[in-house]
Amino acid sequence: MKIVINVKHFVAMLISWGLGLATISGILTEHVHFAGPLNELVFFILAMGLGTICLFASFEKYEKK
Repeated sequence: MKIVINVKHFVAMLISWGLGLATISGILTEHVHFAGPLNELVFFILAMGLGTICLFASFEKYEKK
C-alpha cells in the first residue's frame, strides 16, 4: 500500500489557508472591504475549514491490482 498526494486538493488547501491567514493578518482587508468584523471572522473560519477538508482529501491510498 502506498500513499499518494492528490495535487489538485493540495493546491486548493494552500490557496484556502493562504486566504484565511491573509484575512486574519489584515493583508486581505486592504484589497477586499468586508461589511463588518463578523463577516471577516466567518470568512476566516470558512477558509480554514475548507483548507482542512482539502488537506484530508489530498492523501489517498493507492493499491496495485
